Amino acid sequence: MSEWIASRVTFGPANRSSALDLTADWRRLLAFPPGERFGPSPLFDALDAAVSRVRSLPGKRAVVLWTDGRPTGNVLSADEVRARGVGAGVSINVIVDDNRWVTDPTHDRLKIDKCQVFAAMTRATGGMCLMNPHPTSAPVTQLQQIVEQLRKG
Repeated sequence: MSEWIASRVTFGPANRSSALDLTADWRRLLAFPPGERFGPSPLFDALDAAVSRVRSLPGKRAVVLWTDGRPTGNVLSADEVRARGVGAGVSINVIVDDNRWVTDPTHDRLKIDKCQVFAAMTRATGGMCLMNPHPTSAPVTQLQQIVEQLRKG
């Protein structure tokens, strides 16, 4: 299922996994008003909502988040979502657009890899965090890697 996260969480159509579907979803995301796309991004809350939606489904369950921003405006912490994902047996996977956050503008070398924010969560649930090196295109290759890992595990 697709889930849109801007200043609010919105669930979209289920079973979106083809390159064509992902590209269409990416275009829909760009159609969100800028105030929605660039406001708070409660990513941890959205991951928790997605875990809750898939936890009772049969078979292997996984959540994939594609993000280009840092988590802000959350009610839940990354640790709480990690624990809920582990408890539900849901693999949490994250794809982040490859740009770094500068933590101190006066020292360009002080940059944080976005996957560090999600590392404990993805590892603990059996998921992975991957970088999308082309933030202007849908992360189809990374999604295929996640699907292959889920099939192996």
